[in-house]
Amino acid sequence: MKIISIPQLGRILLDGRKEKGLKQKEVLEQVNVGRTTLSKLENGLCEHIDMAIIFQLLSLYGLSLDVSPSQLNQRLRTRSKAGRS
Repeated sequence: MKIISIPQLGRILLDGRKEKGLKQKEVLEQVNVGRTTLSKLENGLCEHIDMAIIFQLLSLYGLSLDVSPSQLNQRLRTRSKAGRS
């Protein structure tokens, strides 16, 4: 499982937008997000964002985000065991 940070996600979104040849203004017309929020997100500075917006942006750029429940559950079990030590 690969975990990415907010700055890494921002870079992925920025690169995805540029690869599609879209300007921020064009994205704003298609996704319900403000210019400041999009800029902060692309620069890895947006700490709180609705996941629906992330999925809309990823979809617009032809990208996806995958989460594996089995991997997530394994990680949670590992953390739980470590907390009991």
